[in-house]
Amino acid sequence: MQNHITKVMDKPEEGFVVPVDIYFNLCNIASHFIEGQQEDAHEFLRYTINALQQACLSDSQYARTTFISQVFQGCLRSRVTCLNCTEASDTYDQFMDIQLDIRMSKSINQALCQYVQPEQLGECSYRCSK
Repeated sequence: MQNHITKVMDKPEEGFVVPVDIYFNLCNIASHFIEGQQEDAHEFLRYTINALQQACLSDSQYARTTFISQVFQGCLRSRVTCLNCTEASDTYDQFMDIQLDIRMSKSINQALCQYVQPEQLGECSYRCSK
């Protein structure tokens, strides 16, 4: 990956660089990828980000401080509010990507708004501690 990025940065006037180094190192990015086979672009991106993150790490305690995590990582808060007592319960989940349903959306902003839109859970979905 470093070789490819160096080539891209050294010759921006060419407009593109054939990703030969990436192609011949697919097995290092995702061992199940096979040269010449069609693969999912999202899956390739996720494995590439993970491989870059691992290359930046020397100790797992620094996982949140790498350049890759600073660019791609986020934290999602999920809040459940009891409709009877209004008590709120929060959970926090780290993510490197969000899977948005874009089929019914006219824009990324609309898809994001739908993703974080409040929803009412069924009667058996949440048990209040009070």
